Order: sequence, then structure tokens, then C-alpha cells
Amino acid sequence: MISAVTNGDAALVDLLLKWHAALDVRETTSGNTPLLWAVITGRPDIVEELVRAGADVDSANSRDGRTALLWAAIRNDNTALAALLKAGANANARGRPDGRTALIWTAMHGNHSNAELLMSHRAEVNAADERGRTAPMEAVDRTPEEPPQDLSIY
Repeated sequence: MISAVTNGDAALVDLLLKWHAALDVRETTSGNTPLLWAVITGRPDIVEELVRAGADVDSANSRDGRTALLWAAIRNDNTALAALLKAGANANARGRPDGRTALIWTAMHGNHSNAELLMSHRAEVNAADERGRTAPMEAVDRTPEEPPQDLSIY
């Protein structure tokens, strides 16, 4: 299953799901599951298929404790983020060692629609990472070239 996902072979993923292939299998080095790899490799179509098949949306990898939702926020992947939240992913999950939440990563990208979506799923606005930084702080400090457009959403 992991090879099919990392190769972006949606047809093979579909076939493996029909054969009831394990969804919780983990890669040895990173501990990534097929769902994590689908998000990391930018395949929201496969993310949606794995979620429909019952993949654990809150499973974290062993390397940095990141969940599929965190990776969707890191990659700024609107489709995967929405699918994972719809499936009940924990909007307040944190990665290691930075302690960042999906909302903090979203604020760093300046993606207001994803921020609103996360907050509608009860993401904690004032959750701080290991440096004491919150999503509103990151939104303000993004880059001088790209000032935040609207902080009222936070």
C-alpha cells in the first residue's frame, strides 16, 4: 500500500482497498502510514479515498509525531485539510519537537480560509508552540513582503 501511495498510483490504491489491504501499515524509518504519505506527496485524491476506507486520521508518525492534518497544514493543502477535518481529525494535534498546531502552520502560510476552517473545528487560537508563538503571532510576523490581510479571523 505504501508503495502505491508514494508512487501516486490511485488505481492500485483502489485495487488494494478492494482487497482490504491494511491501512495502518507503517514505513520502517519514518513510521508514516499510507494516509500520511498521501498528504506528504500531495495526493488529496488518495487522501480522500483512504479516509473513506477508514484510515486513522489522527495517527502520527514516529519521527516527529506529525499527523496527516499537520502535514496538510504544512503543505498548505486545502483539499486534504478539509477532508481530514470532515473525517474528525484532531484540529489541535501537535508535532514534535516544535509543538506547532495545524492552525499555527496555516497562519505561517497566511491561508485565511484554512484558518477559518480549522477554527470552525475548534482549533485553539491561542495554543502556543515550544517557542511560545501562537497563530496570531505567526500571522503578524509572516514576512514583511506579505503582511497579514485580516487578523479578525483569529
